[in-house]
Amino acid sequence: MKINVNANSRNIKILLPTRLIFSDLSAIIACKKIEKATITNDGKETLDPELKELLKGIIKDCCRTLRLTKKKYPGFVLVDVESASGEKIVITL
Repeated sequence: MKINVNANSRNIKILLPTRLIFSDLSAIIACKKIEKATITNDGKETLDPELKELLKGIIKDCCRTLRLTKKKYPGFVLVDVESASGEKIVITL
């Protein structure tokens, strides 16, 4: 994954390993963070258990889909945004 930021006279390029970011381990960590964020201080859960399982499935499917998309369509543009002042951000797989 490449993140390119063109702001005024500065160009920033960030390369991130897609396999690491969208791995099953990352999906599990994200699910655990969602679980912790939905528990209140008195120990009550704010999310329905069925909804929590649905979110876990969606996160894992999204990670898998993005990995497969990178294989099938290398250089696929996820985000291409340009502000009114000329700053531009492009995220590609």
